[in-house]
Amino acid sequence: MLEVNDDLNKGLFKNSPFKYKGEKYYYMDGNIVDSSFITPSDSLVTEITNLLYKLFDYKLYPTAVVLQYIKETKKHNSYNLAITAIEYLLNERNDSVNYVRIVLPILTSIYRECGKSQAAIEQGEKFLSLSYKYKSAALLTSLAAAYCDIENYIKAKQLANEAWAISGFSPELSSVFQRIKANTEK
Repeated sequence: MLEVNDDLNKGLFKNSPFKYKGEKYYYMDGNIVDSSFITPSDSLVTEITNLLYKLFDYKLYPTAVVLQYIKETKKHNSYNLAITAIEYLLNERNDSVNYVRIVLPILTSIYRECGKSQAAIEQGEKFLSLSYKYKSAALLTSLAAAYCDIENYIKAKQLANEAWAISGFSPELSSVFQRIKANTEK
């Protein structure tokens, strides 16, 4: 059903043509377009990207490419593939604190989007207990939102305040504070 050429693994499909169900498509800068360079429906894009991402062997590439793969899979709602790649990065290539700080908030965000707030909390707290170096405003904000999801507003507020102290205002953090306020002031 999906026909790709040998260039598939070069640069995360950059401008690579392929065929799906007899139609020609291109993967161009993270987007799928048809032969007329028009973006197909969201459902078709998700279907195609899931198939393409399964074929791409990110383990053969530097961590920066794995990170790009993670961002692309998340962008196209290929959550299981993104989680698998993040877990690979965290388990096999966790020598860079910077990359861990980047992927942890992505992982917790994906878990939350999948309705797995408790898993988000467990992963985030696990890494925070290993080292303070993994702490970032983005991770604390995501964890605060996850605590809101499970209605632990005391812990959510503590983490949100800590995120605020690190970076100040962000739209995501503001949203968390609004959730906390809406659910604790009655």
